[in-house]
Amino acid sequence: SLRNEPDTPEAPPCFDQLTELTTRIFSQSGWLANMMGMEHRPQQADMADAVAQHLLEDSPLLFEAGTGVGKSLAYLLPGIILAIENRRPFIVASHTISLQEQVLSKDIPLCAKLFSCVPELEKYKDFQTALLVGKGNYLCPNRLAAALRAKAELFPSEDQAELQRITDWAKETTNGMRQELSPPPMPEIWAQVNADSSTCSRKNCRPDHCHYQRAKARIQEANVLILNHSLLFALLGAGMHPAGKTPGILYPKDFMVLDEAHRIPAIATEHFGLDVSSYGLGLALKLLYNPRRKRGLFTKVATPEDCAMVTEAI
Repeated sequence: SLRNEPDTPEAPPCFDQLTELTTRIFSQSGWLANMMGMEHRPQQADMADAVAQHLLEDSPLLFEAGTGVGKSLAYLLPGIILAIENRRPFIVASHTISLQEQVLSKDIPLCAKLFSCVPELEKYKDFQTALLVGKGNYLCPNRLAAALRAKAELFPSEDQAELQRITDWAKETTNGMRQELSPPPMPEIWAQVNADSSTCSRKNCRPDHCHYQRAKARIQEANVLILNHSLLFALLGAGMHPAGKTPGILYPKDFMVLDEAHRIPAIATEHFGLDVSSYGLGLALKLLYNPRRKRGLFTKVATPEDCAMVTEAI
């Protein structure tokens, strides 16, 4: 698990003031307008009020709004307040990297600024945020050192310049994430130096040296966790949070916003569905019996009638 939780989590306290605070933030004469000088948007206020109410009820909400409404702030501000008050992880999943970057670089700092400006919200200003990406997206210093020691055996001469580029970047990167390296590293080279399950563990790696272990430490402390839809469904498929022990999706007691939710059906189908093509079915049938080559499993264990049925199916 990415997050250490007690076996019997403490029941979170109720926080009935969420709807009142949300109204005071988003109303026409509210804190966003008065303290931050932001334009009042009635649709944004309606969305924020609905989000706050459904968060308190732990009930699902589907909300559609056009560009320019300010959807991110409408779910982030009540979500962060509830996460801190009730000590529950707040998960934000989106589809595109651009939206994740907007939330991290623009919307999250706006939330922190509002909390710092308003005395009634000051207790929320030190909330922690972490970006959750797959382990393979992190550079492993140990594997990089091993690759450099064996570069003559592992890499042809034309690939050694790419390995050196990654090495130079490794000296200055703070987070060690592949997304920070531009242009992106060659996949076959990155596969030799990224973190993987066989080498990267708390037993082998120290947080002060390992980018992935340091990221895990940030996740332990984060109130808000941001990830993409694909990783979300990969973690769900891996049984990230065992059902039945406590309420939650990825972690006990967590709650989630799915932004860009119109993308969800395709992503969920990709992770949980089965994909059958005529080409793949043809290959499977020809493993049983290939009428052109007169070969296959059925030539040894089946009758001529069975082979004829396979031929007809093909």
